[in-house]
Amino acid sequence: GECNPLHGKRVENIISSLEKNEAPDKYEYVDEDIFSGETSVKNIEVDGKGYAVKILGK
Repeated sequence: GECNPLHGKRVENIISSLEKNEAPDKYEYVDEDIFSGETSVKNIEVDGKGYAVKILGK
């Protein structure tokens, strides 16, 4: 998988389930977004389609 700040809470929940001897869901889906720690790029375009860049806080 790719680095995605949205994975954190989901991974935490999976670990918690395993610690309780519960079976986590076989598949987890994370919404795809574009993240940056820089504020210089607000949008990018790929194949004619524009995508907003989500700026990460510190």
